[in-house]
Amino acid sequence: MFQLRVPPALAALRLVLTRPRALVPTLTVRDVSQLDFVRLRARGVTGIVFDKDDCLTPPLRDELAPELTDAWAELNRVFGPSRILICSNAAGTRSDPGLIMARRRRCSSDR
Repeated sequence: MFQLRVPPALAALRLVLTRPRALVPTLTVRDVSQLDFVRLRARGVTGIVFDKDDCLTPPLRDELAPELTDAWAELNRVFGPSRILICSNAAGTRSDPGLIMARRRRCSSDR
């Protein structure tokens, strides 16, 4: 299960407030395994923000898509867990009956 880490969340919030254009996607790929994390880091990218659903996991699930295992390992090696932020725009919405995903997100951020 993914955990919310406060430092990346604060860094993303700081970007939203000071340089909102920095969070606008500028690259389109079929899936995250096509990203060259080493090249991104070398070009000055200091952190990565992902939407969980349909980017890292099947819709409304918490398990990493199996075909992304190698890319996930490379991402963590290059950026480190403290520079990766995973967001979910489905948790707490109508797609989340009973707020189950929202509770999971809150519980995982409490650790």
